[in-house]
Amino acid sequence: MKTPIAKLSSNGQIVIPRKIRATMGLKPGAKFLVAENTGEIILKPIKDTISQESSNIPDESNNSSGTN
Repeated sequence: MKTPIAKLSSNGQIVIPRKIRATMGLKPGAKFLVAENTGEIILKPIKDTISQESSNIPDESNNSSGTN
């Protein structure tokens, strides 16, 4: 599977690819926690703001690496 590429706009916005939005049940207005971890940007949807049919979002509260 080809990894999608997103482009940062001059307003600091990116578009999450349609297939990912559909798979995760993301709708306009969904909110995300945004973090930086060793040079990577992490977007984690806030579960209360996405559709209830999506339950495949990994829960990183069990992350044993100690990095948050």
